[in-house]
Amino acid sequence: MQEKWTECGSVHFLESTERRTMNSPESSWFDFLEDVQVAGRYFDDAPDLGLCDLFSVHIDERDVGLTLGVNLLRLPDKLLPEWEGKNFNAFTFFLTFTMVEELNADGWRHAPKRSVEIRKYGGRRIWVEVLGQGESVQFTADSVKMSGASAYRASSIP
Repeated sequence: MQEKWTECGSVHFLESTERRTMNSPESSWFDFLEDVQVAGRYFDDAPDLGLCDLFSVHIDERDVGLTLGVNLLRLPDKLLPEWEGKNFNAFTFFLTFTMVEELNADGWRHAPKRSVEIRKYGGRRIWVEVLGQGESVQFTADSVKMSGASAYRASSIP
């Protein structure tokens, strides 16, 4: 694994050129969030995005953004008090990437993904790659934030 230190003002980042595959337990997409406290409200550890249902991709050319819709087919680690007694069994949220460049999309299906990879790219940017059977979405972005989190009852999940 190759590593180097990158300086941004008074902040130093340890950057790895190794691919960070979200299917591996040592990686965390939390590392790339603008505000990790938002995710920390729901999770002790980052869920594996490769095992989640990525149900949508929305490309916003006005804001040069891209949003992935994520269904977690279970409840998050930390339950909110307002969910008590509601029989919820699933959780959804969105990952919004800003200042998207180098977008390459070849198909999108509502089907399980083989892998979701997120890694540092070129200093302060983020590289994202979503692969599935007959589909591929790759891009770079300046930042990512988690939003729109909510629990719900999915009838097809016990």
